[in-house]
Amino acid sequence: MALDDILDPWMGEDKNLAKHSKTVRANVWRMEKALRRAGLSPCNGEVILDAGASKGTWQRGIAPTITASRAAGGFWSSRRNRLLQVQECMRLQGVLDSDFPMWEQVISYRQMGHITGNAMSVCVLARIMQNVLVALGLPVK
Repeated sequence: MALDDILDPWMGEDKNLAKHSKTVRANVWRMEKALRRAGLSPCNGEVILDAGASKGTWQRGIAPTITASRAAGGFWSSRRNRLLQVQECMRLQGVLDSDFPMWEQVISYRQMGHITGNAMSVCVLARIMQNVLVALGLPVK
């Protein structure tokens, strides 16, 4: 599945970069400048910046590793010009929106980010379990 299918197309840009931490601001500015120098623009595909890291990194066309410290506001979408939302990180982990429709009424945004980052991807877990069943000699559907 492509990043464009997972990331929310309806959420607007985050035009107020100043409201974010100094690290996020510096990394976004530095990495977007580096992307332009490399000839990579948002029109050339989705680039996700790990803006929360001390030395930010970026991934083009693929999702970075979702971690507890980044799932609640550490990844910047260059095409969408905003931080990824927890719901988008959940989708990247293979969790459907319908799986936890009212989670915001139970736990905080930051807590769900930590849970999402600590989770194992549903797709990876399904593949592992399939291989375990085959190794045990059990039928796999």
